[in-house]
Amino acid sequence: MAGGCLFDCLELLLGATDGFVNFYDEPLIAEIGRYIMRVHISDGYFVNFRDAGARLNVDGCMIYRYGLRIADEDLTAMGGERLQSIERRAHGWTLV
Repeated sequence: MAGGCLFDCLELLLGATDGFVNFYDEPLIAEIGRYIMRVHISDGYFVNFRDAGARLNVDGCMIYRYGLRIADEDLTAMGGERLQSIERRAHGWTLV
């Protein structure tokens, strides 16, 4: 949740300054974005932190966009996979 809020704020700063204020090259910013990948177990399951549940409904679009901003192909792919998973469930599609 905190990483997503950070991303929202960074996007606001980037847009409000027409790209002048850009923190996406900072290693800490990239590592915060990659955290979600490191705690991902399988499908919708993640390592529990404090009182959070093990099954999370993560924002695939945000993960995808964060991956694009920090140029991380793995993070971008994870976001894309989450988006596809949501789309398949919404339409009742199954993989064969």
